[in-house]
Amino acid sequence: MVDKRSSPPAPTGHKVHPFLDDPQLFYKFCDLNSSSSSSSSSERSAPLVGGRLQQLMNLFSFSRNSTPSASPAPSPTPRRRPNSGEDAIVNGRPRSASSVGAESRSSRGSIHSVLEECFDTISRLSPEVLILATLAKEPCERTEEDKNMIYEELLNVRALRHLTNAVKREVAACVRLQHHPRPGQYLFHQGEKGDSWYVVLKGSVNVIIKGKGVVCTLHEGDDFGKLSLLTAGERSASIRTREPNSYFLQIESNDFRRILMSVEDSTLKITHRGREVMHLQRETVGSYTVIRGTPERMLDHLVGSEVDTSQEGSFAHDFFLTHVAFMSMADVCSGLLTRYREKKEEEKESEGEVVTTTRKKRIARAVAVWINVAKSQLVKDAVFLGLLKELQDGLEADGLTEELEVLNTSLSESIRSAILGKHTHSPVLSGSLNHILSKGRGRGGGLEEPRITLGICSVPPAQPQDMEGVRVHTEEHICCRLVVRLDTKAGAIRDEACSKLHLPKFKYQLCEVTSSGQKKVLKEDDISVMSETSVNGRLFILPRSHSQRTVSPLQDQNVKPVIPFPEDSAREIAAHLTLFDWNLFSNTQQMEVVYNVFGRHKFGKIVTNLDLLLRRFIEVKFWIVTTMCMEPDLTRRVALLKKFIKIAGYCKGHSNVNSFLAIVLALSNPAVSRMKLTWKELAPKMKRRFDSFDAITDPSRNQKVLRAYQSKLPRPVVPFMPLVMKDMAFLHEGNETMIEGLVNFEKMRLLAEKVRSLFEFRTGSLPNDVCLLANKNPELQKYIRDIRVVDNQQTLTQLSHEVEPTVRPLST
Repeated sequence: MVDKRSSPPAPTGHKVHPFLDDPQLFYKFCDLNSSSSSSSSSERSAPLVGGRLQQLMNLFSFSRNSTPSASPAPSPTPRRRPNSGEDAIVNGRPRSASSVGAESRSSRGSIHSVLEECFDTISRLSPEVLILATLAKEPCERTEEDKNMIYEELLNVRALRHLTNAVKREVAACVRLQHHPRPGQYLFHQGEKGDSWYVVLKGSVNVIIKGKGVVCTLHEGDDFGKLSLLTAGERSASIRTREPNSYFLQIESNDFRRILMSVEDSTLKITHRGREVMHLQRETVGSYTVIRGTPERMLDHLVGSEVDTSQEGSFAHDFFLTHVAFMSMADVCSGLLTRYREKKEEEKESEGEVVTTTRKKRIARAVAVWINVAKSQLVKDAVFLGLLKELQDGLEADGLTEELEVLNTSLSESIRSAILGKHTHSPVLSGSLNHILSKGRGRGGGLEEPRITLGICSVPPAQPQDMEGVRVHTEEHICCRLVVRLDTKAGAIRDEACSKLHLPKFKYQLCEVTSSGQKKVLKEDDISVMSETSVNGRLFILPRSHSQRTVSPLQDQNVKPVIPFPEDSAREIAAHLTLFDWNLFSNTQQMEVVYNVFGRHKFGKIVTNLDLLLRRFIEVKFWIVTTMCMEPDLTRRVALLKKFIKIAGYCKGHSNVNSFLAIVLALSNPAVSRMKLTWKELAPKMKRRFDSFDAITDPSRNQKVLRAYQSKLPRPVVPFMPLVMKDMAFLHEGNETMIEGLVNFEKMRLLAEKVRSLFEFRTGSLPNDVCLLANKNPELQKYIRDIRVVDNQQTLTQLSHEVEPTVRPLST
């Protein structure tokens, strides 16, 4: 079936789709789906992989031969405006693009381009296609790219969480795919010899024991068969599929034993006084990676290794990004200073000087990496500034000018805004500012004030010492106003409010009351409480004795916005949304994400910039729903619906996934989707466009469609933050931080990779047309920044019924 002839070359500089680059991959895909398309469990992917599969195969064969190998592809109908081919694939209709007319049908290059677009759409709308086709290849046929793709998939498999990354990479090279198209098929029977370990990739199975029947059901992510594989014994139960088109990962016993032996041989365990203190994994000859260790031993490893300040993903980078989970800043600073000062007894005078100098250089470069990672988070810490001052003095005294320049260049490039910006009234900074400036030997001989180019209404990054106004209410809706720092704890806000209202503070607690009346009690050590509240949430001090009593929300929590929806064009509104979202994303720091993952309140650090970015998605979503539910005129409501779809399209074009999905999900909100008269009046073309947007939100297979779409977008990108934080939480909760008294540094490395991949979206700058559009209308910019919404779903549903009552059919 496989044609060995080469396919036509892709255009220069264009990365071809894997199906075109590797024909076997496409044919594997066809084999997998030919029997399953008719009974696919996914409504969206069924017409995709089934309806036009034979036509794609014919077209693919035609592109690789001078004549078609089967019946020719259907003749497309030319249209005035060519579409992207997505409609042709999703809806099962012939492609309508003019690029495949009669004149170009004979051109193999044109068909190659059509196939490229079709395959790209398949991979985007049904991303499991590509991973299944890759897994279906024989292990000996897999490329390094295939193995990396499988490895990324294995990271999300629950049954493999306990394996080290080294084992998972080995498994990616030898794992096989088993496909069972029909329910009731047996993978193996009780009493058979165990020769494979299985993981449910898709579908479910029944576990059957003789005399007992079905004892349990295993679902996606569960594994079975490992016990008999390890003991070389007989199967203790039979396994039978429950669903059609079930897929399993199969790891054969010989491969698994070989992997375990290989990994065991390549693992170096370091002991101290009879206790294991570090595990190293050999990557290449003479190169080891830390997989576990005590904090002190990992600090020794950091100081004893070469440090490249420009290399992201190094041990130093991952250590400083995640150290808060296992080692406080004070301990890290103290440990680095101790190692900088010490001269070990075993070091001879001649050799000792060299060793000591090398160690000091590495410590200086390690601190430079720390500054690059944590940026302004460090310059606010008095303990770190003490370390920094001693390092600068010591490097200057020792004549290590190159390391001093590296250190101060990191300062000038990474934290200049925190030192010279408007937030420099911190007493911690004031004593160190002159010292840091006097030692500055970075580019330009000093530090320069950064220019803000995000627009006239741009929001500067939030700092702990920033002041904010807080309103605190009582049960009787009496209000007091406070002005507090962002890093003020909830207990301190309660105490000050009770003092102003002449209430005994020990009898009251600080709570948030949402617009729907839900109550959330805040902990004493919660900080930046205002950014953590819901969109229309309010702070209350309530008696501790009335913890079960409901509280009625304030009247203004559910008031309808009075500012009308702007009449500006969809293109201009999308540009303003994108610029403001980009502003919030640019303000977010890497350490804020780390603090949020491990528990922000454990560290006493604000994550306000991250909170504002996460809340922005909710604001935009409810802004769309509120606007739709407040418009009583049907014609204007249809015009608004059309405009919102256009805004979503422009946001999509600007790679603003956060606002794009907020709009799409808002239009899928029950309060909007129930407006059948409004949707009925929408033009079919706009309805199809919305359906193509909605397909990206498919939640199946852990939102693979969205992940594939977002990963391919041109940078910069404003990512879908709820999905990013969900992945972070999954990694954190699914992997232990400590294993047998050692820090699980593999978990830290995975989290660091996720954080880096998030901030890689900030590569590049926004297009000029977006910046120009968003900076020419100050009124619209302020409107977009200060959106007013109704965030109570019950209220929105009620408004929806008021503007468009449900029309019930007359009974006959």
